[in-house]
Amino acid sequence: MAQALDWETDEVSSVVAGLEDGKRSFDAIMLCDCIYNETLIPPLVQTCADACQLRRTQIEDTDPEPTVCIIAQQLRSPEVFESWLKAFHKVFRVWRFLDEQLTKELASDSGFVIHVGILR
Repeated sequence: MAQALDWETDEVSSVVAGLEDGKRSFDAIMLCDCIYNETLIPPLVQTCADACQLRRTQIEDTDPEPTVCIIAQQLRSPEVFESWLKAFHKVFRVWRFLDEQLTKELASDSGFVIHVGILR
């Protein structure tokens, strides 16, 4: 089940309370084109960390895998992208999808990139 999370206004704990089946954490967090200026970076990275931390602090015996954070973004500013990547990497182990793993519309020459992060 998908659940919307407005990282600027929602508390992660209140969104989790709305999950069905008594789940207390997320399997995955998906972000699309949320990084377009530097002021958004710290709260976005913190919200991702808070959401991923739920699985770690509330260990679920039936689902011990970590929460995966998937970030798709349009490359607008090299400086903003670099700032986001540095901030995200401090908290997450990060991998970038290779062009061979993506459709041609999302390959690196398209102006988009997709990363995956696992909380450190």
